[in-house]
Amino acid sequence: MSQLHYGIVLVIAMGIGAFMPPVGVGFYVCCAICETSIERSTRAMIPYVIVLCLGLLVVALVPWFTLYLPLKFHLGG
Repeated sequence: MSQLHYGIVLVIAMGIGAFMPPVGVGFYVCCAICETSIERSTRAMIPYVIVLCLGLLVVALVPWFTLYLPLKFHLGG
């Protein structure tokens, strides 16, 4: 696994983790700002989290998908 691919996967996974309960601080901050309950927001967020996790799997398991442009323009990989 190249360092660039590892970094991309890591950034995506950390972004998803920042908004997933019960640890995601960003999720709690958003609920506080919008003045909504965590339970209601969690139910509404489930389909989006599933799509994000599937996207992360595609990026992690199909390296050429994310490394095509950087390798084409000799930016690393």
